[in-house]
Amino acid sequence: MGRQSTMPELFVVGTGQDDNVGDVVLRREYFDRLRRVGRLHIYMGVASADFLDGLRLCDSDVIYSSFRQWHTAAWRALLRGDVWFIDKPGQLQLDSQTVRRNLKLLPLVIGIRIRNGQVLRLGLAIRALDSKYLRYLRALFALSTLIRWRDTATGSAFRLGAISPDWAFGWDKTGQDAEQADRTDIVVTYRGDRDPPPEEVIEALSALTRKASHRLVVVSQVRRDVERSTYLADRLNAELVSWPAERSLADHEEVLREVYRRTSVVISDRLHALIVGMTEGAVPLCITDTAESKVERHLDAAGFNRSTIRIDAASQPLCELIEQQICRRAEAHAATRTALACLDDLTAVLATLASTGRGGRVH
Repeated sequence: MGRQSTMPELFVVGTGQDDNVGDVVLRREYFDRLRRVGRLHIYMGVASADFLDGLRLCDSDVIYSSFRQWHTAAWRALLRGDVWFIDKPGQLQLDSQTVRRNLKLLPLVIGIRIRNGQVLRLGLAIRALDSKYLRYLRALFALSTLIRWRDTATGSAFRLGAISPDWAFGWDKTGQDAEQADRTDIVVTYRGDRDPPPEEVIEALSALTRKASHRLVVVSQVRRDVERSTYLADRLNAELVSWPAERSLADHEEVLREVYRRTSVVISDRLHALIVGMTEGAVPLCITDTAESKVERHLDAAGFNRSTIRIDAASQPLCELIEQQICRRAEAHAATRTALACLDDLTAVLATLASTGRGGRVH
């Protein structure tokens, strides 16, 4: 049999945060789509059983906790046939550790390119656009055959690749039900590793609760945010959906999705709280008093603009701006469906590359 008659072996970096529902959601959708292309060899590092269970892995997947073993297996597979390298989706750190990791992978990347395999960077983004490490990674990433950034700024910084929505938009289990559901709740969740939302946000949300049509619910989508969520629920006199220690990651995702199906708007500085909310039919809104643009850049890439309110630049009372955002439900739903279609198109491109055995740059 020729090299083009079999599907490639896909060597994927899949490490993530064990306490983060968003990390599980985007990786699960990513793996599910890659699995249509070839057999997955996933480096997961020291991942908990809870995290792995949330990913819903298949018996055909080969999971590695040791980078050395994963790396060695990739070289052995390359000697036998078609191999692809597929980088980890999500936030790309611009630091010395990332540069060192990519330098260590460089011989493998070159070997794959020589054998006409694919080197894929799909669904990445950087936060800092002016890091001193950017020029080094730009040179290393130039060896990739296909690059898709999940935000609107990273591609300009790298001068490579194109834009594709975050993989968490690949969820398609809710469908038209998301548009038709009755929604009365406003969900709030904020990061626990930053200052709490300013008093203006608390006052605006409290004002909304005085209207009979709105009910506030505070959730924790990341386990380390539980303390912040408890604080906000107390300040807002809101219902709290926390994350008990005994609840698994998979079960907590189901709890959150059920909450989001009753939600009109999700207010958060957690990107994947907003994206998961969108896939369940809620409108996303980030209210911030900083110059942080991560949420806006990512949701712009998915076709939903004006997702962020800067308090110091607001031209109207926050309460009014939140109510205006709630009215954008049809717009948010359309953006979600468009993002899903974009990921379907990208998946079809990968399937074509695998079936034809085409090598070389395609981005």
